[in-house]
Amino acid sequence: MTEAKLKTELAVLLYEKQKLSMELATRLADMDRIQLQFLLGGRHISVNYNEAEFEEDLQTVDQSKAARQHGSR
Repeated sequence: MTEAKLKTELAVLLYEKQKLSMELATRLADMDRIQLQFLLGGRHISVNYNEAEFEEDLQTVDQSKAARQHGSR
């Protein structure tokens, strides 16, 4: 097993046991959030989603909308 694969497996295991946040798990696995969520979903592991992460996602959506509107002018 490669070091990268080992880190990914460790990140998944610790995330599943709620020992790592999504942010820390993505750092350990060297993946972005979407990649890790797809990996978790493929293994039928629920994504732990809290209010702070929801708020962060809303800000990201708002920033994305604003950037698209600004770029289309």
